[in-house]
Amino acid sequence: MDKEKLFFNAKINLKNSTMNKTNATVSKARDLFQKLPIETQKKIKNDAPETYQAIFGKELIIETSILENFFDEYEPLNEKIKTFQDLEKLPLEKQLSFKENFPKEYAEIMNTESKK
Repeated sequence: MDKEKLFFNAKINLKNSTMNKTNATVSKARDLFQKLPIETQKKIKNDAPETYQAIFGKELIIETSILENFFDEYEPLNEKIKTFQDLEKLPLEKQLSFKENFPKEYAEIMNTESKK
């Protein structure tokens, strides 16, 4: 194979790899979005339409920073906070964000703590 064809094939493989990663990221964002309370979903849809569009739109090219911001805002809180001790280690801003965006999980943590 000559150098031109080799370079072209490498370029196509890189592009396909990037598209697969993007599809996986969008799929992960959709899964996380579905786990959010309805109120939070509505807030994102109304107050951050670009984020909602990046998650559910049909565009082939997505601004990855939008999805990164979405994950930064919602994913760590849902995945890392399982106990009252996890919650109290966070800055107040993150605690309030968790309380607002994951009211069910917050109530469960607080209910468990009050029974001790």
